[in-house]
Amino acid sequence: MAAARPSSPPPADRPLLEKMLLRKPQRVLAAEADEGELVRRFGLMDLLAVGVGGTLGTGVFVLSCVIAKDYAGPASFISWLLAGAATLLAAVGYAELAARFPNAGGNYAYTYVAMGEVFAVLTGWCLVLEYAVGTAAVARAWGDKMNNWLADDIGLDLPGPLQPGRLINPAAAALQLACCGVMLLGAEATQRVANVWTLLKVTLVLFIIVTGATAATGPPSEPFMPSGAGGVMSGAMAACYGYIGWDEICCMAGEAKDPHRTLPRAINGTIIICAGFYAIAAIVLAFMLPSSELDDEAGFSAGFDAVGLEWAGTIVSVGELATLPVVVLLGCIAQPRIQYAIALDGLLPAAFRAVDADGNLVHGILISGAVMTLVALLAPFNVLDGICSAGVLVAFQLTNCSLVLVRVDEAARAGADSARPRWLLLRFCVASLAATVALDRATKGAPAAPCLIVAAALFLASLFFGRGISAHCRLPDPATKAYYVGYRAPGVPWVQLLSLYCNWYLLAQLDASMLLAFVLYAFLALAFYLAVGVRASAGNTVGWRLSEDAPGADLKDLLLADAVDEEAKAADWPGPYSPPKNLDRLE
Repeated sequence: MAAARPSSPPPADRPLLEKMLLRKPQRVLAAEADEGELVRRFGLMDLLAVGVGGTLGTGVFVLSCVIAKDYAGPASFISWLLAGAATLLAAVGYAELAARFPNAGGNYAYTYVAMGEVFAVLTGWCLVLEYAVGTAAVARAWGDKMNNWLADDIGLDLPGPLQPGRLINPAAAALQLACCGVMLLGAEATQRVANVWTLLKVTLVLFIIVTGATAATGPPSEPFMPSGAGGVMSGAMAACYGYIGWDEICCMAGEAKDPHRTLPRAINGTIIICAGFYAIAAIVLAFMLPSSELDDEAGFSAGFDAVGLEWAGTIVSVGELATLPVVVLLGCIAQPRIQYAIALDGLLPAAFRAVDADGNLVHGILISGAVMTLVALLAPFNVLDGICSAGVLVAFQLTNCSLVLVRVDEAARAGADSARPRWLLLRFCVASLAATVALDRATKGAPAAPCLIVAAALFLASLFFGRGISAHCRLPDPATKAYYVGYRAPGVPWVQLLSLYCNWYLLAQLDASMLLAFVLYAFLALAFYLAVGVRASAGNTVGWRLSEDAPGADLKDLLLADAVDEEAKAADWPGPYSPPKNLDRLE
């Protein structure tokens, strides 16, 4: 087992701020990926099943009707394509980071390398919101749907605890327990179940598209864009929710085969596949019914009922209930891997990093499963969705910053400045947040002119900061070979800076009580880190060092030595990297 050992530990008397901003060396992350205890068993199709299974579904079943009725009309397919394009711009950044650092932990690992320990802790707890709490919220939504279906459609007289609208939901807890039980069968068995479940979901979506096409009554008679281009753009904003889930692939990076190739293909492929399904389903819907006649709650099942295909509506209703649990299962897969990555760095108890002989995280599954089951049993969906959305968006913001800073560090290895762009990025984040808040206030009753003037001034300031950041992301000498020569996201840093603006705007749309709840959650996470985590952190105590008996530890010297022979290191350098010329910049 690869574990930390206390030779030449970091100084214990360093200032607290220095400890909090400690960054994990990239070569340590590379060695952990090469020597990790998790088995690399998942190929491209397995990763696509994780991405598509966790993303595809709600957008077709319900959200397609919402967007067509309330926003874009027959042009709703354009909204889906625009949202898909925006998501893909964010996803290519994730794809580069996942290929650079194919470790368990996803965003947590990226933030630790680029920004420092305290930001990694915040990211890790945001991912707990996304996967543990968010998955429990999906289980709760499924339990509510199941109870309503049994009571309203089947006509069963349910006992008191199972009646719709109750505070507790045993059906949700049962689903969560069942998914954890599947996880305990082992990673390979779990992935096979997830693959089959994803195939059923894709089959149901294909059924909806084909059956809807046969029920088409002709071209839409209503205006193509009833609410104009603004309606299409508003629909695109709403459609972004239908693309949540693809980032679960990053959590599987530590078990991906040939990760430098399969991870970018799986991430980008998931977005393209889902965008295609969503757009085609929206076109079919436009040819089935006028947007004014759509049911924005029951979705396609009510649409089939309206055109006389009640049998198809029943299949869709039952199919949605049958396939939604795959989202819960995939969330259960991701959560223990987040815990494992955090525990490896000493920021969670050692039980979370325990791996059995078959490479399964049994203790992590049991602990997270118990917590997720309690949340699904006791917490209503409308209490959970807002705070989970805030956690997802903050994790996205930190990951965008991480890719920019990784590129800055890459340029710094070739001689560029690395300190100034960090301050520029901080100023950009502050200016873009303030500009977004001013713009949001202008649309919600505040005096428009002053707010718009302030927003415009801050936007221009952020452009100035962005230009400086961009200059520091480029290699100083065009002839210099990049340190990382694998998959590279296009448009860095401008795509990430645009994404920062979009995510600030989405955060501003959340209810104030949900934002306050997230701030309290983040404060508690920070308090736990300051009270416990910083003292137990591997990087701040024993240092990141692999044990002598780590199997195949060819990179041992790469980790242990501060001054490494360049020729030896060039021979052992992992992944699609070109050996750096200036080793003292690697940290």
